[in-house]
Amino acid sequence: MKKSDIKKIKEKLNGVSELDTAISVVREFTNSPEKDFLPYMRKYAKKIGVEKFLPNFIMPVFYILVFLIEECEFSISEPKIEMLEMKIKKAGEYAKEKQGNNPEPTKPKEKINPRELTKKKHNRLFESLDYIIDEIIEGNEFPSEKVDKLIEDTKMNGNKMVAGMLLKHFKETVDWENQKEGYEFMTKEIKKNLEILYNKLQGLLNRFKATTGGRRRKKKIKEIPYLEKSKKYKVKSKASPIEIDGNPKEVWLFDEKHRRLTRLVSDGGILLKGKTLIGWDEIGSKTITIREKQVEETLKAIQKNKVRTIKKILEKMDKTKGSPKVRISENTLIVKVNK
Repeated sequence: MKKSDIKKIKEKLNGVSELDTAISVVREFTNSPEKDFLPYMRKYAKKIGVEKFLPNFIMPVFYILVFLIEECEFSISEPKIEMLEMKIKKAGEYAKEKQGNNPEPTKPKEKINPRELTKKKHNRLFESLDYIIDEIIEGNEFPSEKVDKLIEDTKMNGNKMVAGMLLKHFKETVDWENQKEGYEFMTKEIKKNLEILYNKLQGLLNRFKATTGGRRRKKKIKEIPYLEKSKKYKVKSKASPIEIDGNPKEVWLFDEKHRRLTRLVSDGGILLKGKTLIGWDEIGSKTITIREKQVEETLKAIQKNKVRTIKKILEKMDKTKGSPKVRISENTLIVKVNK
């Protein structure tokens, strides 16, 4: 482009503020923006750190913009300039690759290590658990949503081992095994919420245990001997062992031989490990011995869900000490299972 043309362009741009008008003025003096404005483009490219590029990779309007900025000192808004520079940089990088102009080596993409990724996800689970424990100990309400999210995230990203480690971490954090020392400063509400969290984590571990073994495990559970009908007390079992293994919240069992009535409860769900029931809560799960004359009436009242009778049984159970009997045998009547 001749100096006389540049002078004329500048004269015509005098007093022009609209960018579209300025572009039209420049276009009147050129038929080939790539050729006429290439020196300005190269200068500008060097200025922003892209020295070599292929002109045909940039739209003609951008050549005019560069000319307006470099030669005519025309005021252009920042967004337009940013878009212009981005376009030139992309063109320059592409040109360097095509022309082999010793481009700066691009950093190779980091290979994602599946083990490291899994480890990070597991660490997040433990961080979430710590946060939940802190929130409970500070005396806040039980964070149900956060706990549910932790359970769901563990189901998606964890396994039986991780669930076991979460439960172990919880026990160590709140000194679960030495409750007298660990619970001295805690209110009843805090203790109750920690119990709920413990039961949720125990239930989570139980679910993972339930998924191992598959058909073989279910077949073994179906083969567990139990008392389908008590001829002595004229009461039938309301469920089978396989139904107990479906994460029920409450299970009533009766040992015909020793007349022991057992109630097992769980927030996380009860499961079978062999003939033994696992996952029940230590607080709330009890065993009492029933007088022979009261057995038939008591069992039928539980099955029919008679509130008054059940309330009396629970009051009696609250006064008893010791762990419940949780093994199913040929003498065990499965009185009731509540999902």
